[in-house]
Amino acid sequence: VRDPRGLRRLDKNYGTGDATAEHLAVLVEAGVDLGAENSGSPRVRAAKDGNVPLARALVRMGVDLDRADRDGDRARTHAIRGGAYGLALEMIRAGAQPVFTNNEGRTLLRIASGRAQAADEAELAADYAGLMRVLEEAYADVDR
Repeated sequence: VRDPRGLRRLDKNYGTGDATAEHLAVLVEAGVDLGAENSGSPRVRAAKDGNVPLARALVRMGVDLDRADRDGDRARTHAIRGGAYGLALEMIRAGAQPVFTNNEGRTLLRIASGRAQAADEAELAADYAGLMRVLEEAYADVDR
């Protein structure tokens, strides 16, 4: 299904792995909440898929990166679980809060620490190391 401009139709439950900022404009026109709390929202899907251009477009459009889903997780939590460590780091550098606890009592630092073995490729390892440095500094400030 395509919209009048020929773009594939997207809705709240459509995976955004190949979505673009132009697709986001269609969603906004249709009244879709880009930052919705559900797991199929563009905000969460972009993070899970590691879709950096789409995540950047969402930030430019003012989507709240600190909005929690029903589990208390944020977009950067989904990025980390999806192995998109660089994207999670970019979200934090864009102003997303690194310090929070989800509904299971897990901090972002704890969630990221549990992903160390998944960061075995050179690029992922560098992104992971950078993310861990930022998180460790943020949580050290909290503990003071």
